[in-house]
Amino acid sequence: MSPDDLDEKFEAYLTRDDDAHTGSQFFELLAEIERRRAQESIEVTLRVVNGQAQFEPSDQARAEGNILWVGNKRVVVKVAE
Repeated sequence: MSPDDLDEKFEAYLTRDDDAHTGSQFFELLAEIERRRAQESIEVTLRVVNGQAQFEPSDQARAEGNILWVGNKRVVVKVAE
């Protein structure tokens, strides 16, 4: 989908004829979702063992050695000397 197609669909959504949400309500809800997302924290502990990064197990994020998974992202941590 091109940016123009996306803009066109978005504009059609905002100007539709039903009363589900007005444009301003939509943006207020979107801002609230982003505000809540910014308040979320994930705490992990990292140890350096024999010069290698090692995450400790956590209930908040999947970790294995120097690899940490957060949502659908894989984070690989390397130790710089």
